Formats: sequence, structure tokens, C-alpha cells
Amino acid sequence: MDEVELRSVICHLVVMAMEVEDPQMLYDEVENPPVVYTPRTSPLAERFADAFFAVQDAEFWEVEGLAGDWSMDEIVPLYREHHGLGDWRDAFDKLEAPTPANAMTVMATAVTMILKLANPDYPGLYHLGLKDE
Repeated sequence: MDEVELRSVICHLVVMAMEVEDPQMLYDEVENPPVVYTPRTSPLAERFADAFFAVQDAEFWEVEGLAGDWSMDEIVPLYREHHGLGDWRDAFDKLEAPTPANAMTVMATAVTMILKLANPDYPGLYHLGLKDE
């Protein structure tokens, strides 16, 4: 997959992660795409993709947990912005849950898929309960 295709899939997964409640839907979009596949994007998804391609270096992939942590740190604020939830720190100050648990699962699935697509040596989806090759 070249960088243009990868960027398209990344943006599509980010948009889906902001809208669906079932992580299996993300997997199906990539592994079993519909007959008519129309990649989706948004300004927030483009921001994620821009940051993703700008940050990658050897350390990004070699330091354990860095790629996953960075990706979650990037996608969660975008999800909150998309849903008008405000800054997550405000939720903590009000003793509210900062982001719904099911949304966190979907976003974790999306970023794991993105990382696996960008780097096939990245650990797969087995720990998320989804099929892995």
C-alpha cells in the first residue's frame, strides 16, 4: 500500500472511529470492504493523518508502546472535538467520565489497525478480540 492509499484508509478509519460503536465495523471496513467502497475523510481525520506521517521515525516504532500511546493521545481529542465534548481535562475537573468506554475501545481498535497497516510488524488485533491474519 503506497502512502496515498494508506492516508486514505487512515482518514477513513478515523472518521469511522468517531461515528461507530462497534469495533468490528472498523475491521470489516478494511478486511471485507463493501462492493462499492467510498473512502471518507474530514478535517479532523486529515489532521490526524498529517500528524501521523510527520511523527514517524525509527523511535516511533522501536520504543515499546510509543506508537500506540501517541496515536491514542492524538485521536481522543479529535473524537472529543467531533462530538463537542470539550477538553478532557475539564471532564476530570467536573468528575465526569472523559470519554465513553465504548468509544475508547473503538478508537483503540482504529489506531491499532492504522499502526498495523503502516507497519506490518506492529502487533496485531488479537488482544482486541478481533480476527488477525
